[in-house]
Amino acid sequence: MTTRPSDPTLLFEAACRPAGGEAGLERDAVEELHRTPSREVLDLATSACLASDPVRRAAGSAVLGQLGHNRPGFVPVFPEERHAALTALLAFEDDPSVLAEVLVALGHLHDPRCIAAAALRPHPDAGVRLGVVHCLSGHEDPVAVDALASLTADVEAEVRDWATFGLGQLTSADTEAVRAALRARLADADADVRSEAVAGLAARRDPAAALADRGLMPALEAARAAHRPLPEHLKDAWLEAAAACGGGGGRT
Repeated sequence: MTTRPSDPTLLFEAACRPAGGEAGLERDAVEELHRTPSREVLDLATSACLASDPVRRAAGSAVLGQLGHNRPGFVPVFPEERHAALTALLAFEDDPSVLAEVLVALGHLHDPRCIAAAALRPHPDAGVRLGVVHCLSGHEDPVAVDALASLTADVEAEVRDWATFGLGQLTSADTEAVRAALRARLADADADVRSEAVAGLAARRDPAAALADRGLMPALEAARAAHRPLPEHLKDAWLEAAAACGGGGGRT
């Protein structure tokens, strides 16, 4: 078993150098830094966002996104400093892998000022577009909702899946445009996307949800298993989606 250093500086260096030389970040080290919501870690991550090395900028962003988000009922720490560092980086960053980390990090802050990131929804990199989805999900602002609706039709299945989930279950927006975007995904080639569309339409009591077929039940069951127990705000939507697919629902 590998013992991780407890010193924040050493942990940050570990985050930038995944074991085995894989690309990306060492996520275990990033998560350990999340559990150390100190001024020292904040300063390390903020400074890294100004580094010339994109790996360090990505690591700084990843740490800032969930700094202190390590337990239920956490109280956000340094929210303004984190937001300022991330938005400053977003303004000039052109590396897609770093941009994706910045967008996801801003999404964790759930600050309405991040809605400006909707401008990146046509970005050519799928990882960046997925980051936009994570950044905007949970916001009721029409700009965010419209961007999510457009991303439900993305060419990449993973982007469509998360955008359909974000639109259908993480917002309460119930316009004809929202319903039309969800209905369009009922015929998606990806079963996970179709199941999210059913859940979103069922939550809105849209009769189109009844057009779903029983073949979606495995995807719905998998989604429930991945998030057991389901959060209270998703239980009704899941049961309604299951019913639309002809399933019995059962315990959530």
